[in-house]
Amino acid sequence: MTPRQVRRAAERKAAKLARKAGPAPATTAAPELAPATQPAEAATAISPAKLAANQANAQLSTGPRTEAGKQISSLNALKTALTGKTVLLPTDDRAAYETLTTKLLNDFRPATPDERTLVQSLIDTTWRHQRVQNIEFAIYTKGSLEFAGQFDHLNLDARNQMIQLETFLKYEKSIRNLNTQEARLQRKLCKDLLELERLQALRHQQETEKQALLARRAAKTPPSQPNYRPVGFEFSNLPESVRNTRELAPEPALTLEQAA
Repeated sequence: MTPRQVRRAAERKAAKLARKAGPAPATTAAPELAPATQPAEAATAISPAKLAANQANAQLSTGPRTEAGKQISSLNALKTALTGKTVLLPTDDRAAYETLTTKLLNDFRPATPDERTLVQSLIDTTWRHQRVQNIEFAIYTKGSLEFAGQFDHLNLDARNQMIQLETFLKYEKSIRNLNTQEARLQRKLCKDLLELERLQALRHQQETEKQALLARRAAKTPPSQPNYRPVGFEFSNLPESVRNTRELAPEPALTLEQAA
């Protein structure tokens, strides 16, 4: 509500309370003899028997107590589920919603928590956008039944146009509200889709750079030589399998002086 609507609502409430209280009694008594709270106290005073009856009646209706009852009660003020946290109505086709969920998950394949959040938002917003179209279709269907017999004297095309006109004029406020919600949902779809594409492009870029870095490191690493043994050194703390490789190393050739 706008500030002006809040102010006007407060003014109407004050005027209503003033009408219920009635005109103020004309008196010249001193303030201590006629306190300002006396009319209110007299109006709210009730007998002990009535008070006990009211308390007993209040215990008869304390609201839902089970979780199922609380869930149903939370939907009492729900009308279209185009806003708020509720996405599925009790009359919605859950199988169709799950089919939509599977399709968008397969299309976008989110890999991070932020991507999964955006894909879930796309699923819910798409479902609500479809509901807007279904509600508008239902309004015009209702109008075609309501005004079906008013234009029988016209030809078919003119009759259909007049029925649509009468339906729009009668339910103009609801239709305009649906158009407003539809535009809002379309903006949200575009915003979430752009953000999802940005996050996925950034992730793919980081993965490509990481793979390129690993490839460069692998190219600079020399090949391993399992039978290589430095000549002139003995490592007694090496494993037996490594020390035995000495037998695989070729013996150096003798010179003429050494052979003599």
